[in-house]
Amino acid sequence: MAELIATYRDPEAARRAITTLERHGVDAACINLLEAPGADVPKTDAAMREPDMAMTGDIGRRGFVTAIVAAVVLGAVAAVIGYVVAQETGALLGGVGFFVAGGALGFFYGGASALPVSEEWSDTFESHGETTLAVTVNDDEVVDLRDRLEATNPSHLSVL
Repeated sequence: MAELIATYRDPEAARRAITTLERHGVDAACINLLEAPGADVPKTDAAMREPDMAMTGDIGRRGFVTAIVAAVVLGAVAAVIGYVVAQETGALLGGVGFFVAGGALGFFYGGASALPVSEEWSDTFESHGETTLAVTVNDDEVVDLRDRLEATNPSHLSVL
């Protein structure tokens, strides 16, 4: 087993690295947040509001973009099929119906599918400043994951 240690200038860059790792098959349990100033400090409900809203905004933006794309694509496809099958009325009803359905499904898919599994991802919303991650991997995965982490532009990267 080997451990990759990556330090990022800010929590946003660390979040992107966690997302990249999980999308390339790294188990969430293998990703640990080593240093994230403020992340381990107990918070009151009022103090927790800011990180919660930041995370909600991030998820909402992803969902909104996917909703727009899905609504336009599904609405256009349904309008064309509706026109071929039932002329103008079918095109209008199909287009509007699938535009609405595509928007709702796209928002859910975009928001939910982009969420990393790692608890460390959400902890980064509570931190400020330089953030360090440790990734425990098998020896045969070190080269591939090191390249993936280098692509996320850490300020420091080492293998232990």
